[in-house]
Amino acid sequence: MSFNSLNFIWNGVSNTDMGIVLVRTMTGTIEQTFCSPKTITSEHVRFNGSYYYGSDVLNYKLHFEVMKINCDEEPLTLDERKEITHYFMPDDNFHAFISEDFPELEFIVQFTKAQFISYRKNVGVYELECESCSPYPFSELMIASFISNEDDNIMQLANNCNAQPHFIPNSMTFTLRGDTTFFSMRNLNTGKLLEFKDLDKLEKITINNHNQILSNTGKIRFDNFNWGFEALELQYGISDLEFSIGCEVEFQMQFPIMI
Repeated sequence: MSFNSLNFIWNGVSNTDMGIVLVRTMTGTIEQTFCSPKTITSEHVRFNGSYYYGSDVLNYKLHFEVMKINCDEEPLTLDERKEITHYFMPDDNFHAFISEDFPELEFIVQFTKAQFISYRKNVGVYELECESCSPYPFSELMIASFISNEDDNIMQLANNCNAQPHFIPNSMTFTLRGDTTFFSMRNLNTGKLLEFKDLDKLEKITINNHNQILSNTGKIRFDNFNWGFEALELQYGISDLEFSIGCEVEFQMQFPIMI
């Protein structure tokens, strides 16, 4: 993949704040290998009832070069070289890399190589390589809210993930209203039901995509739950979700996107 833009954001800091840009090739574009090569497993993978061999993509790598803006006029100092290295390798965690050409996508990666190649004293480029923690880049975080009442208790929720047959939101949080002590959500596309009974009035519960259940009361709510996690599996496109009366719901979603 090639990009026209020289600019990017890494770990919340823009390249211009660091005084560096991506390096162009002779073609006038920036040579990249986004999403390739990828690591492929050699196990059988089941998808929609069929089996495919070696079709489970685990991660991808990014390779590119950066250089200092106006490096011929102002070569890098030793402190600047240290600062750039720390910029790309601040810790052992994964962070978001965002190209200006695709501002709606976040490549969640960790840099494993930041090597300075010198053409002459303190003038050169940084060769960079990083690895992802997932098979695909992610969309920006989307938040969708809904209030269920007697006039309207069906929410239409969009699933923009094109990389897998179903998507589970990062989290769903519901807050009970009035005297309500019961919550339910039925996925009308699949018929699956998620429900809680015998809750406290005004209780707030969050369910995340790791199947964790957190209540603002501090109480353990496993015995109040029907274990209907499957109701959170959203098909690609629009899902119709029917809620019990008397609750506020918020979904947080960051979709893996195949490009």
